[in-house]
Amino acid sequence: TGTGTGTGASCWKWTSTSHDERFNIYCDQLVSFKKEFGHCHVPWNYKKSPGLGNWCNSIRAAYTILHNKKTNDNDNANANAANANGSGSGNAATEKEKEKDKKISLSPARLQRLKEIGFDFSGKNQDEKFEKQCSALLKFKKEKGHCNVPQRYTANPSLGQFCTNMRVAYNCLLVGKKPKHNLSQDRIERLEEIGLKWKVKDYEERFEKHCRALEEFKAKHGHCNVSKNFKEDSTLATWCHQIRFAYHQKNKGKKPGLCVSKIRIERLEAIGFKWFPNRP
Repeated sequence: TGTGTGTGASCWKWTSTSHDERFNIYCDQLVSFKKEFGHCHVPWNYKKSPGLGNWCNSIRAAYTILHNKKTNDNDNANANAANANGSGSGNAATEKEKEKDKKISLSPARLQRLKEIGFDFSGKNQDEKFEKQCSALLKFKKEKGHCNVPQRYTANPSLGQFCTNMRVAYNCLLVGKKPKHNLSQDRIERLEEIGLKWKVKDYEERFEKHCRALEEFKAKHGHCNVSKNFKEDSTLATWCHQIRFAYHQKNKGKKPGLCVSKIRIERLEAIGFKWFPNRP
């Protein structure tokens, strides 16, 4: 009997220690991840530390259970007290709660360690928000044929800001800086799969391309009043109409669909572009 008890105690001690060691190993990996990326939003398929992403998700799930459990603590305490005065079944209920807590394995000390690292217990919500924006981006692409959402997209302002934030974060990663917004490798792949272009420079190149086409038009026709029905370059005709409309919207204090910054206005006026083509 003594040997069996000793073996049992030794076995229990080994299991308890292994859980603590595993927790500390993942915490160390999480610290390294945060040091490299500036946040604790580990993707589930993070290859550098296999298992870390799933562990983080398990921690969040356990935290949610504990958080929800707190709201019922007073009721449970009262119920257990009543049961204790009755048949004694309250003790059994208490034991079940203890067993559940053991499976969760989130002691106050572990919670404190995670908070000190900067672990975000609501990471799942952020993933849901990210995927919601991805769905909106897919819808935009289906309607427009591209993913170049204007920063001030009136139909969905948060989508335009989201795309801008993701590009800024990507550019930060390229130069070795820590981005303000979470942009893990799996998120990069998700956005690229949809068709998002990372370089904001693409917008400037497209603007400059239209400006060169406008200069060619002026050299040939002597003015910049491209007709809406200009069949030789219907893209240029549409763009001229859109850029004028955006300019007037901006002057009225409204949010334009296209960027009409001071630099762009000066560039167009230098070519000879008229904002009121029908005026003499």
